[in-house]
Amino acid sequence: MASSLIIIPPPLQGHITPMLQLATIVHSNDFSIIVVHTKFNFPDPNHLNFTFVPFHDGLSNTYTVSSKNFIYITSHLNTYCVTPLKEVLNRIIKEKKFSCIIYDGLMHVVDSLARELNLRTMLFRTTCCTTFLSYHWFPTLQRKGYLSLQENV
Repeated sequence: MASSLIIIPPPLQGHITPMLQLATIVHSNDFSIIVVHTKFNFPDPNHLNFTFVPFHDGLSNTYTVSSKNFIYITSHLNTYCVTPLKEVLNRIIKEKKFSCIIYDGLMHVVDSLARELNLRTMLFRTTCCTTFLSYHWFPTLQRKGYLSLQENV
């Protein structure tokens, strides 16, 4: 293998699957893959050519991800997983040479950690183009009065 890549998916199936699909494509182009993942809703380790490295996330596997706790889980990951994720990345840096980290936008903490550790990153958006466009147009629709935000919904 010429070089290694680190893939960091959030623990949500709709994000894990595309990240592993990308990793499979990249692996077929002679890259080794290190998947750094949470213990909560971890990826399927049946990708025999990948190395899976878990980090402590402080979440229980009794959680069911839903619209009611999605924001809590995302916020928790980006707040309380900084130290465990940094420890794992430091360990990998000492053991292996790799090209860059590919991470999902929901794990935005990776960007600041990578800057701190002087590592290269690539952001991989696993959402569909419709969701991406809604982020772009949401402020305009709200400004024109088509959408109103309500507190305590």
